[in-house]
Amino acid sequence: MGGLQGRLKRHLNGPPKSGSLHWHIDYISAKAVDKSFAVIVTGSRAECDLNLAVAAIPGAEIAAPGFGCSDCRCSSHLYRLAQPVWPDYPGLEIRLPA
Repeated sequence: MGGLQGRLKRHLNGPPKSGSLHWHIDYISAKAVDKSFAVIVTGSRAECDLNLAVAAIPGAEIAAPGFGCSDCRCSSHLYRLAQPVWPDYPGLEIRLPA
């Protein structure tokens, strides 16, 4: 909802070397090699709706129960997919890092 540029930079570059791992995603982005992200322009919180769209992808499996969803009732916001694929979701715009 706020600070999109800073969050995306942190996800792509990992947390600051002197900083601690704070957000759930820090634990992944600090180790991940291949990274891409999607942007959804919306005036409302759509994270849980998008989560349901990802869960509906054939073969999607919860990778870590409770990940990224401490403030909602979802089972997880982290899924494992056999092949990289983006869900069908209104307003989804894929951006690959430069």
